[in-house]
Amino acid sequence: EDPRAKKYKEISIQEVIEKKLMVVDMTASIMAMEQKIPMFVFGLNEENSIVNTVKGNFTGTKIIV
Repeated sequence: EDPRAKKYKEISIQEVIEKKLMVVDMTASIMAMEQKIPMFVFGLNEENSIVNTVKGNFTGTKIIV
């Protein structure tokens, strides 16, 4: 992990693009924004992160439109 990294509970896609945050691919961010699709970013190193997210126990960052 990067000690300078800041974890957001929620952030807008517009802010991700403007700040050039490297959390997801820039093209994916733009496409999600155009289609009004939120994104959920979480660490795969956390045990059961995918299962927990699907079950509604999300602990990562929600990128909203």
